[in-house]
Amino acid sequence: MTTLFKQASMILLPLALTGCFGLSGVEEASLALKKWQHKPISDFFFKYGKGEFQAKNSQGIKAYFWQSPIRNVQTDGETITVKVPHEYKPDAWVEKTITQPGTTYRYQCKLRIETNISGSISSIVNMDQSSECARYFSLPDSEIKAILEARKNS
Repeated sequence: MTTLFKQASMILLPLALTGCFGLSGVEEASLALKKWQHKPISDFFFKYGKGEFQAKNSQGIKAYFWQSPIRNVQTDGETITVKVPHEYKPDAWVEKTITQPGTTYRYQCKLRIETNISGSISSIVNMDQSSECARYFSLPDSEIKAILEARKNS
């Protein structure tokens, strides 16, 4: 299997499966993050770690930037053997081994959180629409099942 094919299947297979069977990671994270609206920002930071204060406007609305730790995923390299023409002997072939290095993928959830004057969360935005946020803010299986059932019935 070529590296390009492996990379494409790593991207396309989850997309195909979520389209047929459930919620995408981005959609699941978005629904889970909505549960934090109107709750104290201090509770969010206590559970997931402190965010970075960004700004405060004249109405007392504060904006924060929160990011998860970076998760690195290393794929294995690939070694293939090919037959190439011999350098000196006409009509002769030799085997040559080609090794391609593995690839490192970096995943991180980045959020912009806004609070009202009382310190309650008014909005949470998944800044780069990363499905990595679903690793931190996932829904219980029972809720996912209920959402999918409701979609079937509507």
